[in-house]
Amino acid sequence: MIKKVIYRICNRKYILQLAQDYNKMKLKRRVNDMGITYKKLFKMLIDRDMMKKDLAAGCGLSTASMAKLAKGRNVNTDVLFRVCNFLRCDISDICEVILDEEVPAKQAQDADGGSVK
Repeated sequence: MIKKVIYRICNRKYILQLAQDYNKMKLKRRVNDMGITYKKLFKMLIDRDMMKKDLAAGCGLSTASMAKLAKGRNVNTDVLFRVCNFLRCDISDICEVILDEEVPAKQAQDADGGSVK
Protein backbone atom coordinates (compact mmCIF):
# COMPACT_ATOMS: atom_id res chain seq x y z
CA MET A 1 0.00 0.00 0.00
CA ILE A 2 2.76 2.44 0.91
CA LYS A 3 4.67 1.60 -2.27
CA LYS A 4 1.61 2.46 -4.37
CA VAL A 5 1.20 5.82 -2.62
CA ILE A 6 4.89 6.66 -3.05
CA TYR A 7 4.74 5.59 -6.71
CA ARG A 8 1.71 7.81 -7.33
CA ILE A 9 3.36 10.81 -5.66
CA CYS A 10 6.57 10.35 -7.65
CA ASN A 11 4.60 9.82 -10.84
CA ARG A 12 2.65 13.06 -10.28
CA LYS A 13 5.86 15.01 -9.68
CA TYR A 14 7.33 13.55 -12.86
CA ILE A 15 4.24 14.45 -14.88
CA LEU A 16 4.21 17.98 -13.44
CA GLN A 17 7.88 18.40 -14.30
CA LEU A 18 7.25 17.21 -17.86
CA ALA A 19 4.38 19.68 -18.22
CA GLN A 20 6.53 22.54 -16.92
CA ASP A 21 9.38 21.63 -19.29
CA TYR A 22 6.95 21.44 -22.21
CA ASN A 23 5.50 24.87 -21.39
CA LYS A 24 8.98 26.40 -21.16
CA MET A 25 9.94 24.87 -24.50
CA LYS A 26 6.70 26.10 -26.08
CA LEU A 27 7.30 29.62 -24.74
CA LYS A 28 10.87 29.63 -26.10
CA ARG A 29 9.60 28.55 -29.49
CA ARG A 30 7.09 31.41 -29.55
CA VAL A 31 9.75 33.95 -28.63
CA ASN A 32 12.15 32.65 -31.28
CA ASP A 33 9.42 32.57 -33.97
CA MET A 34 9.44 36.36 -34.12
CA GLY A 35 11.66 36.79 -37.14
CA ILE A 36 9.38 39.08 -39.09
CA THR A 37 7.19 42.04 -38.24
CA TYR A 38 4.24 43.48 -40.11
CA LYS A 39 4.20 46.86 -38.39
CA LYS A 40 4.83 48.58 -41.72
CA LEU A 41 1.67 47.01 -43.10
CA PHE A 42 -0.48 48.32 -40.28
CA LYS A 43 1.13 51.77 -40.51
CA MET A 44 0.31 51.76 -44.22
CA LEU A 45 -3.30 50.87 -43.43
CA ILE A 46 -3.51 53.81 -41.02
CA ASP A 47 -2.00 56.16 -43.61
CA ARG A 48 -4.56 55.03 -46.19
CA ASP A 49 -7.47 55.22 -43.71
CA MET A 50 -8.20 51.52 -44.08
CA MET A 51 -9.27 48.99 -41.52
CA LYS A 52 -8.10 45.39 -41.25
CA LYS A 53 -11.48 44.13 -42.41
CA ASP A 54 -11.16 46.28 -45.57
CA LEU A 55 -7.81 44.67 -46.29
CA ALA A 56 -9.17 41.18 -45.64
CA ALA A 57 -12.16 41.77 -47.92
CA GLY A 58 -10.07 43.34 -50.69
CA CYS A 59 -7.44 40.58 -50.66
CA GLY A 60 -9.75 37.69 -49.89
CA LEU A 61 -7.86 36.82 -46.70
CA SER A 62 -9.26 34.55 -44.05
CA THR A 63 -9.64 35.62 -40.45
CA ALA A 64 -6.89 33.15 -39.53
CA SER A 65 -4.43 34.84 -41.91
CA MET A 66 -5.36 38.26 -40.56
CA ALA A 67 -4.83 37.02 -37.01
CA LYS A 68 -1.41 35.65 -37.95
CA LEU A 69 -0.45 39.00 -39.48
CA ALA A 70 -1.64 40.87 -36.40
CA LYS A 71 0.33 38.57 -34.09
CA GLY A 72 3.46 38.63 -36.22
CA ARG A 73 3.33 34.92 -37.01
CA ASN A 74 4.49 33.20 -40.17
CA VAL A 75 2.09 33.43 -43.10
CA ASN A 76 2.12 31.91 -46.55
CA THR A 77 3.93 33.91 -49.22
CA ASP A 78 0.74 33.82 -51.28
CA VAL A 79 -0.93 35.90 -48.54
CA LEU A 80 1.87 38.45 -48.70
CA PHE A 81 1.65 38.53 -52.50
CA ARG A 82 -2.11 39.19 -52.39
CA VAL A 83 -1.63 41.99 -49.86
CA CYS A 84 1.10 43.59 -51.98
CA ASN A 85 -1.00 43.25 -55.11
CA PHE A 86 -4.03 44.84 -53.42
CA LEU A 87 -2.04 47.72 -51.92
CA ARG A 88 0.17 48.13 -55.02
CA CYS A 89 3.39 48.03 -53.05
CA ASP A 90 6.57 45.99 -52.62
CA ILE A 91 6.96 43.30 -49.97
CA SER A 92 9.55 45.43 -48.16
CA ASP A 93 6.83 48.06 -47.70
CA ILE A 94 4.68 45.74 -45.58
CA CYS A 95 7.12 43.61 -43.60
CA GLU A 96 10.54 43.74 -42.03
CA VAL A 97 12.91 40.97 -40.99
CA ILE A 98 14.14 41.07 -37.40
CA LEU A 99 17.59 39.57 -37.01
CA ASP A 100 18.68 37.89 -33.80
CA GLU A 101 21.37 39.66 -31.80
CA GLU A 102 23.54 36.55 -31.94
CA VAL A 103 23.76 36.50 -35.74
CA PRO A 104 25.83 39.72 -36.21
CA ALA A 105 28.21 38.71 -33.41
CA LYS A 106 28.78 35.30 -35.00
CA GLN A 107 29.29 36.85 -38.45
CA ALA A 108 31.85 39.28 -37.00
CA GLN A 109 33.62 36.38 -35.31
CA ASP A 110 33.76 34.40 -38.57
CA ALA A 111 35.02 37.42 -40.52
CA ASP A 112 37.83 38.18 -38.03
CA GLY A 113 38.93 34.59 -37.83
CA GLY A 114 37.54 33.86 -34.39
CA SER A 115 37.88 37.07 -32.37
CA VAL A 116 34.85 39.10 -31.38
CA LYS A 117 35.31 42.84 -31.07
